[in-house]
Amino acid sequence: HPPVPILRSGMESSIAHMLAWIIEAALPPSGPTVAAFWTTAALSALATGTTSMLAGMVGALYPRLHTADEIKASNKPKSSPVVNTACQWAMTGFLFTIFLYHTTYTLPGHIYNGDWTARQLLLDLARVVFNVHIYDLLIYCLHRASHTLKKLVQPTSSLRGIAMFLYDSHAIHHENARPASVLDVIYGDYLESALITCFSFAPCYLSPMSVVSTAVYYLFISTFVSLSHVGRDIVIWPIYNARFHQLHHVHPAYNFCEHTPLWDLLFGTYKRGGPIY
Repeated sequence: HPPVPILRSGMESSIAHMLAWIIEAALPPSGPTVAAFWTTAALSALATGTTSMLAGMVGALYPRLHTADEIKASNKPKSSPVVNTACQWAMTGFLFTIFLYHTTYTLPGHIYNGDWTARQLLLDLARVVFNVHIYDLLIYCLHRASHTLKKLVQPTSSLRGIAMFLYDSHAIHHENARPASVLDVIYGDYLESALITCFSFAPCYLSPMSVVSTAVYYLFISTFVSLSHVGRDIVIWPIYNARFHQLHHVHPAYNFCEHTPLWDLLFGTYKRGGPIY
């Protein structure tokens, strides 16, 4: 195996330190081991759950969008949200480990240790923004197809099976019509969630990325998808409004993006946040 890229020098960000520590601890230069793989997967799953729970704690500082009675009347999960969420976190950690191994051993240097110049930091910021929008485009296409393809294809069409699979899989997530906790964030079908997780990797393969931009990108998407489902009236001007996704759970024909309204605006499916019900 090629040696692991050096990630120690120049790291002053706690996020970069954490990611570098995981890579260096779990991927020895001699090559990956089974123990290293599962250690990385466990740490990644823990990081995913911790990020979601911290986002929920931050969200608790904001006013509620729904009353307890509304939540009880609207949310009808058919499986245990605790078990489903724990399994989703574990699966995310497993898939992220595969991504980490692949970029480290098959594409050495693809995730590189950037310096701390203004140019590099601006490049990192631009890359995070770019990745988020490419990821959201993939989510938009899948999400819209899940809601609309069933209505567009004929019962005899060869696409009918795909349309029904997408619809039925995504319907599980919508069993919670008023998302109101971190247990509602990734509650849903496991195969759909695995596909969405893989979508998050896709922008990272377009060109090499620094450790910092990789870490910030994943921290961003994990944090804001959590904030969108905790049922709080969160506004972080000018980049975020929790009502954007909450409205989708009430009006499923709108707001298919996960983090930014760009693609909904371009394709005419944007619904402005206001009174939700």
